[in-house]
Amino acid sequence: MRMMLPALLRRLKPPPESGCKKNLRLLLNRKYGVDIAGGQGKMANEIFRIGHLGGAISELDIITTIAALEMSLLELGYNLELGSGVSEAQKVIMNM
Repeated sequence: MRMMLPALLRRLKPPPESGCKKNLRLLLNRKYGVDIAGGQGKMANEIFRIGHLGGAISELDIITTIAALEMSLLELGYNLELGSGVSEAQKVIMNM
C-alpha cells in the first residue's frame, strides 16, 4: 500500500471552493464513522493520515476506509471515479 499512497496524494487537488482541508475529516467521521488524522508540522493543512493504532487493522478495514474517502471526496467536489481507489487497493491486497 505504501507505494500507492504518494501517487494518490499527488492526484488529489481540491476545488478551491470545496473547503476540503477542514471538511474532509469531519465528513468522514460524522457520516461514515471513519477517523483520519491531519498532517503534522508544516504539512498540517496539506495532507491527512490514515492510522491503525498499533497494527489492529485488516485488509477489509483498508478497503472500507478508502471507500468512505472516495465518497467523501466526491461529496466535496473532487472529480474522481467512484470505486477506483477501492479497486486499486484490492489489486494490491490480492498480490500480497
